[in-house]
Amino acid sequence: MTGGRLGSDVGSESSEFSRTVWPRTFFLALLVTLSWSCHVDRIANVDDPGVDPPKPGSVTLTVSNQSFELTQVDITVLLDGNVVVDDNFEVGDQHNFVEYRFELPRGSHTLRAVSSGAGVAREEQIDITGEHWAYIGFLSRTGAAPRSFEFAFQGEPIYFLSMVRSPGT
Repeated sequence: MTGGRLGSDVGSESSEFSRTVWPRTFFLALLVTLSWSCHVDRIANVDDPGVDPPKPGSVTLTVSNQSFELTQVDITVLLDGNVVVDDNFEVGDQHNFVEYRFELPRGSHTLRAVSSGAGVAREEQIDITGEHWAYIGFLSRTGAAPRSFEFAFQGEPIYFLSMVRSPGT
C-alpha cells in the first residue's frame, strides 16, 4: 500500500502541477511571445515623400531715378525692415535702371523705399506667391507734383525701353 499511496501522491502532485503551474507557465510564455512578436517601432518623423515643400518665391526689383531736377538721388530699399538696396542713382538720360533679384518665402512682405536726401518715402505690402517683378522709380519735376516714388508689382516681367543693368556694372 505504501507503493500505491506513494504512486497516488505522485499522481496527485502531477495532477496539481497540471492544474495550477502548467497553465500559469503557458500563459506567461504566451504573453512574452506575443509581446516580442507584436513589437511596433516608433513612427519615424518624416514628411510625406509625395509632397514637396513649397518653393520660395522670387522678386526681380528694378530701381531708377526719373528726375532731371535731382540728377543723383540716394535710394534705400528695405524688405521686411532689412536694407537690400542702398545706393545713389543717376538720372542719366532717364533710361538708367538697376535690377536686383531676391528669393523670399511665400506670403506677405513689406517693401519700403526711402530717400533721405529728397525727403520722401513709400511703403507697399506685397504678397509673394511665386515669381514676381517690382519697380521703384524716383520722380521729381520742377513745378510739378511733389517728389515721390512710383511703384509697380506684378506677376510678369516689367519691360523698359532701355538697357537694364545689374548693380556695380
